[in-house]
Amino acid sequence: MIYENVLAVAVGVVLVASSFLAKGLSHGMPPRRQKPTYPATRRIRVVLLSVGLLSLAVGLIGIVRR
Repeated sequence: MIYENVLAVAVGVVLVASSFLAKGLSHGMPPRRQKPTYPATRRIRVVLLSVGLLSLAVGLIGIVRR
């Protein structure tokens, strides 16, 4: 369906944007202010960018083929 392709494009855009804007990741169960924040490493940013571009490409190919 066309909605799946649009969703893939939207997820791709969000992942690409987050790869550029990511500052850190928080893990754990404590309250929000007490959670440790780990910096977003270059490896995490590259993975987010590559998965985002892949999702974007798959969605756009699906839209164009319809």
